Amino acid sequence: MYKLLIFGAATLIAGCFTTRDIPAVQFQKLKSGLRNGELILRTDKGKPVRFGPRSQIRFHTQNNRLTSWYRGHQLRVNRAGVCTKKGCTPPKDGWTWDQIKSAQVKNLSGGKTYAAVFVTVAVVAVTVAVVAALASGKGGGGKLNLKGIFPRGVRVRGLRPRGGGGVRVRGLRPRGGSGVRVRGLRPRGGGGSVRVNRPHHHGRRPGRVHPPGNRNILDGLPQPDPGPGPDDQKTHSATDAERSAPPPPPPPPPPPGTSNQPPVLSLHAAPGKTSSIFGHHTRRRSSIRLIGLVEGGGDLLLADGGNIQALVGMRILDVLELAAGAHLMIHRGEDQTQDHRASWIGVFRLNLHFDVDARRRFALPLGFDLGAGQATFYARLNFGLRIRVTQRLSLGIYPFNPTYAQFKDTTLKRKPGWWSFPTTIDLSFAL
Repeated sequence: MYKLLIFGAATLIAGCFTTRDIPAVQFQKLKSGLRNGELILRTDKGKPVRFGPRSQIRFHTQNNRLTSWYRGHQLRVNRAGVCTKKGCTPPKDGWTWDQIKSAQVKNLSGGKTYAAVFVTVAVVAVTVAVVAALASGKGGGGKLNLKGIFPRGVRVRGLRPRGGGGVRVRGLRPRGGSGVRVRGLRPRGGGGSVRVNRPHHHGRRPGRVHPPGNRNILDGLPQPDPGPGPDDQKTHSATDAERSAPPPPPPPPPPPGTSNQPPVLSLHAAPGKTSSIFGHHTRRRSSIRLIGLVEGGGDLLLADGGNIQALVGMRILDVLELAAGAHLMIHRGEDQTQDHRASWIGVFRLNLHFDVDARRRFALPLGFDLGAGQATFYARLNFGLRIRVTQRLSLGIYPFNPTYAQFKDTTLKRKPGWWSFPTTIDLSFAL
């Protein structure tokens, strides 16, 4: 169970990334700085690739070397070259655009990450349900009995080598065991089995393989070179004069300014003033944005009640959304027989926002709402589709989102709760 949870957390953190190759002809868009907005580059096949302050890029030089990965907000450029430090304009050792023949751009893939998160959550939910069902089974006493699942030995059946038969592995034991015996792996010539003794077994060399009939299991295989024989040693023996000769002089030191180590590629500026590719506003928006939304809808299946809410929050790194606000829920009475009534609920939202395409026109939100107020408990699972209408406004639709609400009935001394599946539409902004 904990392994599934670790895998899910790793998926949320790491995500799924897509790397695209960018030809040198697209570098014309990178030569001018202080851009207001993200850039759309294109591959050799014309596929659009988003390059923004949070995108990663590395360059492929003319001598077939790759630089390290850099974030878009780290690069400083001019018409002649590129660098990674503020004020980096040395008069020499500059990386010009002519020295770079291509680049690779890496971005978070919204569709792949959404699918990975959705599948991980589904697997964890199914696993929890199965474990709960087994734990509450007959005679289980609420506990899982794992006795007998892990036998003393390990057997592998059904792995059939040439000539038929099965493969059986015995004796995988801690210290004090009888060694490892492999049956069904027949040496050359057929018959018998192969046994590997313990290293400290007396009477035989440690680790030696003894097939039946004292046949050498290594027959027919290429043998290692035994080394020079006596005759070779005589032929190549050194004379007294050779032994007494002084050792050769050491190699001369490298000239100043050079090193025996292979060069490490880093980006330096070409001559001239450099500036960041993206302006301050674009860099800030890639880190944090102010968001808000107004949402409304109702349960189309039951045609009962409605939901209206307004939220304000922030979007972090263009992925994580945190928001809070007020929710008005129109629902049936507490005893399920009264006329509809309205309840105010304070709501907290945690969403993941996954952009699907390079231009951020479509996005897949996934998250949940939690709240309380005139309802003792309120929870909702959010999933749907967002379509960007303008640079800052988006329209979203959330079909049949599971929602649970619980209310306190002071008359009947109970807490009735019920499920609903409202479909809502929201209008959101991101600054």
